[in-house]
Amino acid sequence: MSDAAVDGSLQLDLVFEVAGGRTVLARRHVSYPFSVAAPLPSAAPRAEVIVQSASGGIYAGERLGLRMCAAAGAHAVVRMPSATVVHARRRGAAARQHVSLQAAAGATLLYLPRPLILFPAAALDQAMDVTAAADSTIVMRDGFLLHDPLPAAPGLRSLRSCLAVRTAEGHLIALDRARVDDGLINAASPGVTGAFRAFGTVWLVRRMDGARFGQIKTAISRHFAASPDCYASTTSLRGEAGAVVRVAAVEGGALDVALDAAVAVLLDALV
Repeated sequence: MSDAAVDGSLQLDLVFEVAGGRTVLARRHVSYPFSVAAPLPSAAPRAEVIVQSASGGIYAGERLGLRMCAAAGAHAVVRMPSATVVHARRRGAAARQHVSLQAAAGATLLYLPRPLILFPAAALDQAMDVTAAADSTIVMRDGFLLHDPLPAAPGLRSLRSCLAVRTAEGHLIALDRARVDDGLINAASPGVTGAFRAFGTVWLVRRMDGARFGQIKTAISRHFAASPDCYASTTSLRGEAGAVVRVAAVEGGALDVALDAAVAVLLDALV
């Protein structure tokens, strides 16, 4: 990958390549607050790593940069098994997090973090840049929930996010922007948030025809049809570039289970 050199603005930089018929973690740069162990043992020719944080969450004013690259033919899974707490802002300073995902020709990259937990007065600006070669596959999940540890905890939370998906040539496939605050959630507007307080999205970036997307949409509808705790909908990316599953849930536990289920449905569709 052309961006393999270590970037000083990154706290996490992982590069996966193929060696000896298997995917290996070829290069890594890891600094506080992250830690990465060796890839998990697997009979499959993929590399799966666990990313953990030693800081207890994301704090006001922090600037975090994460990049994960899958070189040609590599198959990599990056998991974050713990949800990330976003702590209260101080003096109006929002935290910022930038995530970059890159998959080269024939590569598969799964980026599977747990949802963000927005504590009272939390503020986070998050940007995600996704670059996918025409014959690559990227699956990623993202979500958030509101949590008030005290009965009368103050609100004033703010989450701003922007996700851009581009081809390897730089052409824009999708641009998704969102802005969330307590007022919007607590308004419980029908058709907007309703009774839901936890929200997430699963993206599948992969070239597919209308028939394959139809199979995915039907499978998602069937799986969530009888769920009392969440609602899910599916849409296609333009140019037959993939699918997006959006989930709204009554609370964080239901959201986490639903996002896992959506990921499983999408992976099944790739077989």
